[in-house]
Amino acid sequence: MSKHILSLLLAGAMTIAAGTPSQADQALDNLAPDARIADFRVETVYENDAGVAMGARFRHVPSNFVLDLLR
Repeated sequence: MSKHILSLLLAGAMTIAAGTPSQADQALDNLAPDARIADFRVETVYENDAGVAMGARFRHVPSNFVLDLLR
């Protein structure tokens, strides 16, 4: 499977799981480094100056592809 398809699948899954902006914020808040989502590992969670999660860096373990997701 191509790297682009994998990144779209992960972004789509997070969008579906997070339905509304407040749910998306909650989904990002629940991420922690080294957590696993399918074949992706959370490397870091990006926070704004108020300490609120605004994105994350994921690494696709089998291919080593890096996906930065920002809201």
